[in-house]
Amino acid sequence: MKSKYLFLVAWLFIMSHVAFGQTEKGHKLVGGSFNIGSLSTSSGSSDNIFFLSIAPNIAFFIADNVAIGGALGIDLSDSDNASSTSISISPMGRYYFGDSEKTKWFGTGTLGFVSSKTETLGFEVTRSGITGHLGVGLAYFLNEFVSIEGVFGYRFTKFEDLDAVSRTGLDVGLQIYLP
Repeated sequence: MKSKYLFLVAWLFIMSHVAFGQTEKGHKLVGGSFNIGSLSTSSGSSDNIFFLSIAPNIAFFIADNVAIGGALGIDLSDSDNASSTSISISPMGRYYFGDSEKTKWFGTGTLGFVSSKTETLGFEVTRSGITGHLGVGLAYFLNEFVSIEGVFGYRFTKFEDLDAVSRTGLDVGLQIYLP
């Protein structure tokens, strides 16, 4: 009976570290997200703009539940009058909370630099500016190393000579947690 009790205690101890070990100090986060949606400008333009965003990332857990790292953004947009391609690089931060075995809530944010090339009516313009994202998400763990996630957030881009462009939406992603 005593050996069964010790086995049960040892198993529970090991499983609690497997279930919650994904966001411990020293671990790494590698993954990315994507978003498809529409944009609006602060000038109130009625132009319909299609948008696709892909954002790979890498981060390191500097403390339990706290990750910092970097994100690369690749954004494509297309409207009746123009098309644009943007590439951004940003530091990122995440804070995870909750103690469920299968899910963890998190807050996330980035703020970085963006370079964009826009083609309008045969003319090409290149600009640079700042971009950022704030969001809250939920990671659903498929196993001890992989999660799928949804992040609802606000994203903006501001170029020096243009109105800011912003959007809210849902990003969907996949993350791999490495020890």
